[in-house]
Amino acid sequence: LITLAALLLLGLEGLLAVVAMTPLLAALAAVGASAAYVASRWYRAHGRAAVASAVLLTCTPFFAGLEGQIQSGPKLRTISTEIVMDASRQDIWDQIATTTTLREPDHWFFRWGAGYPMHIDVEGEGVGSWRLDEFPTGVYELVVTEWDEPERMAFSVAAQPIPLNNINPFHGELRQPRLEEGVYSKRGEFHLRETDDGVVVRATSWYYNAMVPNFYWGGIVDRIIQQMHLLILEDIEEGLEERRAAEA
Repeated sequence: LITLAALLLLGLEGLLAVVAMTPLLAALAAVGASAAYVASRWYRAHGRAAVASAVLLTCTPFFAGLEGQIQSGPKLRTISTEIVMDASRQDIWDQIATTTTLREPDHWFFRWGAGYPMHIDVEGEGVGSWRLDEFPTGVYELVVTEWDEPERMAFSVAAQPIPLNNINPFHGELRQPRLEEGVYSKRGEFHLRETDDGVVVRATSWYYNAMVPNFYWGGIVDRIIQQMHLLILEDIEEGLEERRAAEA
């Protein structure tokens, strides 16, 4: 708790990072507390302070080098989100390929600094065209690599901004470019599939996560990306509804 408070007071981290770190640090603190408890019980039972101290001192260099042993470079992760829409594939495709301004998200981690799509500008059609996704942190520049109308649109990431602007209660907004080395996008796609219930629209993102432990930080980033997917998919659905209302 002292360390987390110091990170905020000194302006080294923001609220979102501290909240995300808390469960992981609590687990590590529990391991340390358990080791201290075992050592104290040993001392009370046997009166051997040297042995009890050795147990604790041995743990320090072991765990200090553990992260370096398990870190094996960035991991490519895939996250997909899909919803069913009541419209034709062509209408949905046309909406995907349309410039749009998205609604403001209400999820807390977006309000605390995580990036989210605000405006999508589509330039051109077919392979080689561009999608420029404007985030509060900057612009994602996406170049279309596959254009299989009206089934699949794939694109690679040519440039990206930092993933988030950390909000600090004492220092306001913190920009931390080092986050670009921790999480960076690779590519994405939209896939449309007809079913008896409607058209299943799936958004998929591939990204690299270099933060350790990967399963922990990757799970958090997966959740944020899934919410971004939902923002875009729901905006597509709302656009279709607005079209139908205008034509009625």
